[in-house]
Formats: sequence, C-alpha cells, structure tokens
Amino acid sequence: MSDQITPEERSVALRNVVTEQDYAVRLKSYAEKKGTTVEKLRELNHEDLLVARQMGIDPEEQRKHKLAGLAETVINTIGGRL
Repeated sequence: MSDQITPEERSVALRNVVTEQDYAVRLKSYAEKKGTTVEKLRELNHEDLLVARQMGIDPEEQRKHKLAGLAETVINTIGGRL
C-alpha cells in the first residue's frame, strides 16, 4: 500500500496544492530520513490505540486522523518542489 495514497493523505495534499505524485515522493523521502518505512509511519501503534481507547475514539477515526497528520507533517517538512 505504500505506493497508494490514502484518501486522507490525498485530501491534505490537494488542500496544500501538492500533486499525488509529488506527495508520494515526499512521503518516501520523509520515511527514509526517519529511518523507517511508509507502512510503519501509517500504522496505528500501541500508543495510538491506547489514546483512542482512553478518549473514546473509534480506532478507524484515529487512523484517519493519524494519516491526515502525517500528510501535513510530510508536506511541511519536505517542502519545495521535488
């Protein structure tokens, strides 16, 4: 799934006038700089699930929020045209 942009990521990218292709390149670069994979960046970890449970948030909603936040971070961190 790492080469497919999620709907949440697509929405953030479009709102920031970033093409899907540009976002995909930025996401891969961001993962490499963090020393991880795109899949690991996207998955809900134990802490994410714990927070969702404590706040009464549906895990699927937490996942969507995490993906949108990831996209914002990637776009703001890996800026400029690639």
